[in-house]
Amino acid sequence: MPEKPQIADFMALKGQRKIVCLTAYSAPMAHALDPHCDMLLVGDSVAMVIYGMD
Repeated sequence: MPEKPQIADFMALKGQRKIVCLTAYSAPMAHALDPHCDMLLVGDSVAMVIYGMD
């Protein structure tokens, strides 16, 4: 798949193999997980609690 996969890329994978989707709660974790998954959801709610960010 290209660097930024498009919806059509995921549709093409349907029925061929499982799509790996992970969740990261901080930027460093997102950078670490990115090479290992097809799709990455990044949320900042934990950073708000841990680091006191708004």
